[in-house]
Amino acid sequence: MSENGGGVLAEIKRRNMFRVAAWYLVSSWLVLQVGDVLFPAFGLGDSAIRYLLGALGVGFPLVLAFSWLFEITPEGLKREREVDRSESITEVTGQRLNRLTIGALSVAVAFFMVDKFVWSASPSADEVVDDRSIAVLPFADMSENRDQEWFSDGVSEELLNLLARVPELRVIARTSSFQFKGQSLDVRAIADTLGVAHVLEGSVRRIGDALRITVRLSSGSDGSEIWSNQFDRSAEDVFRVQDEIASQVVDELRVSLLGDVLDRPLPATTEVYDLFLEARHFADRRTEAGMTRAVGLLNRAIDLDPNFAPAWGQRGALWANLALVGLMPSDSANARQSSDIAMARRLDPDDPLDLSRRAWTLGIVQWDWEAARTTMAEALRTGPNDPRVFGNGATLAAAYGEVDEAKRLAEVQLRLDPLNPLAHSGLAYAHYAQGEFAEAAEAWGSALTFAPADVFTSYRISNARLLAGDADGAFDAIEDIVDEQWGVAALPLIYHALGRAEESDAALAELIERFADINTVAVAEAYAYRGELDEAFAWLDRAVEQHTRRVAYVRTNPLLGNLFDDPRFPALLARLGLPPRPVGTTG
Repeated sequence: MSENGGGVLAEIKRRNMFRVAAWYLVSSWLVLQVGDVLFPAFGLGDSAIRYLLGALGVGFPLVLAFSWLFEITPEGLKREREVDRSESITEVTGQRLNRLTIGALSVAVAFFMVDKFVWSASPSADEVVDDRSIAVLPFADMSENRDQEWFSDGVSEELLNLLARVPELRVIARTSSFQFKGQSLDVRAIADTLGVAHVLEGSVRRIGDALRITVRLSSGSDGSEIWSNQFDRSAEDVFRVQDEIASQVVDELRVSLLGDVLDRPLPATTEVYDLFLEARHFADRRTEAGMTRAVGLLNRAIDLDPNFAPAWGQRGALWANLALVGLMPSDSANARQSSDIAMARRLDPDDPLDLSRRAWTLGIVQWDWEAARTTMAEALRTGPNDPRVFGNGATLAAAYGEVDEAKRLAEVQLRLDPLNPLAHSGLAYAHYAQGEFAEAAEAWGSALTFAPADVFTSYRISNARLLAGDADGAFDAIEDIVDEQWGVAALPLIYHALGRAEESDAALAELIERFADINTVAVAEAYAYRGELDEAFAWLDRAVEQHTRRVAYVRTNPLLGNLFDDPRFPALLARLGLPPRPVGTTG
């Protein structure tokens, strides 16, 4: 009896029935997700979904029967009994089914995330959209060779930044509005996704010194044109054109320009401005080649005009990014960042973004937390529309231990920049620091939807799932990056949770051998999670000596929870200038 049972099971596996079932179920889930979103647009209610579910249910046994009776061969579809076993390609077919299932699952998950965090996050018909809200889309590059994208992007971003200085306006940030670059979407759909009442779009054509900028302000509710204009000027007049456009948009939206909100530092020449815009374009790619090129461009801009504050601020931010991805030693990056941000601050002491960068540097880099908090409060007061200011504020508050404030600031950043993965990550860390691990994993999952190549976010999702008690889910989060830095960093913790001590030891040894010089905090996290406190403190001491960025977050890092009640922990916090944790807290 058992032999016959085993034979039937083996035959079911050979004919790929389990794989067919998995593919069908995943594909059915995708079809139901799409139907649930699209059916209401065609006047189809819940009954249509029920009929669709019923049809898919009826189809399931039919598909299984088909996979039992028929087999795909190089000559086409044949009855299974007509296929010579020696010529069967069921194994090849099985691998194809695996790929189809994974592909369908990826599409289904992506569709689910976009539906939940983008479409569902948009205001419903019953919600009131702030009439003084606007999104500035990236202007189209209409130059003859289409090689001025960096300039057209820069013009639209500078215009966005100008409008964001108007306190009465809610301006969606660049990260979110630029998600629609190159897409032929209806203005109403974009406005609905971003939750705004108005959309500003345009184009830039630049030939030599001749410049043509065309702009159009549209209503988000019906797509109708409110105002449009065309500006034919020389390239040297680009700043004056930006001011004119901003002023006319503000007039059309019936808000007031208070004082000198449109005043900002201007470069000495258009060449300096070109270098600055091109550098920002390459810096946004967040690749080694892009950031390295951006540094070179900013060096040239600063050489030509050492009084242009935005170039100093942009370069200061670049040093931090280069250090975070391991392309520059922390001590060197810290010194350069501090110097450049300080220079930007001296040249333009009232810029909210530079103020927030200065505050972040004072806290995360220099560990002068009181000065950092005072400076950040001023940045938040003067920059009520800049999501980057709120993001820097949330990061600083979370590291210091003001987690409720971090959560509040992250939520404001999300409202201003709903498609920015960094905004979702900021909210995720606030949940994580409070011990809300399921919510943290969900928020980091949203961030990964918008930045799927961010392996550090995968590590964070793994951490949150692990601390929530889901070791298998923790491994799933880093399965595709197990040979990369953050995948290797996650494995010692996961294997320890699964009770696989030898594999945990081997993974930790690999982490130390390959990445200890650039990721000392990850080694400390592994030792702390495994309960090896002496080793954890030793590696944290190394992190303090190296002045790594992540060591500034030890006060609220739940992976270090086993250290919190150790008498050595307050001394560690004191070295970092951080206040002690309340007694007996673990999250």
